[in-house]
Amino acid sequence: MKKQKHETKYLIKWLQLFLKDTMGKYTVYKDEKVDVKVEADLNHIVTKVISSWNSIQSIILVGGFGRGEGSVLVQNGVI
Repeated sequence: MKKQKHETKYLIKWLQLFLKDTMGKYTVYKDEKVDVKVEADLNHIVTKVISSWNSIQSIILVGGFGRGEGSVLVQNGVI
């Protein structure tokens, strides 16, 4: 069991390093334009939330986009 745990730890580390170079910040697309668009949309959402509720302490991005697995539609170069 110990050997398997050890191997799993290194496999996870390898996957993290590999995926770091093959994925974007928020999605599986390694395209800076996609990250910039998603970030612009997130900034817009944050601005609206903060202006609507002045008692907000924090906003946490969870789910697919929080894990770098978000989905976007790119059609004819338009995100």
